[in-house]
Amino acid sequence: MAKTQINRTLGCKNVSLFLFENAAINQFPVYRVHWLRAKARYDRWNEELLILQQEMKWTIIWFKHQMEEWEGRLKKSVEENKPGHIAYAVKQVAMWKAFMAKGEHEFKVVLRS
Repeated sequence: MAKTQINRTLGCKNVSLFLFENAAINQFPVYRVHWLRAKARYDRWNEELLILQQEMKWTIIWFKHQMEEWEGRLKKSVEENKPGHIAYAVKQVAMWKAFMAKGEHEFKVVLRS
């Protein structure tokens, strides 16, 4: 049985591979599984999903905060009887409420996972 040597560089190490000609070991295909690279990719995507979910939650919380701020301004404008301020505050409350509802609707698929 003849032996053939192949020198390859894998990562930072030089590795010598010995292939045996006509040996039973060469009859099966060799699958190289880069499981470290695959695990690193998996971990990165899991971290990215976690960050994305948190950013989506923070966005909805920000919209709710803005809506509540404008509700407070609306209440103050009503007490001071300022019709222009009341109209603008009503518009702002509706806008932030719509943003919050749209965010909750659009993000619900990602936030469930």
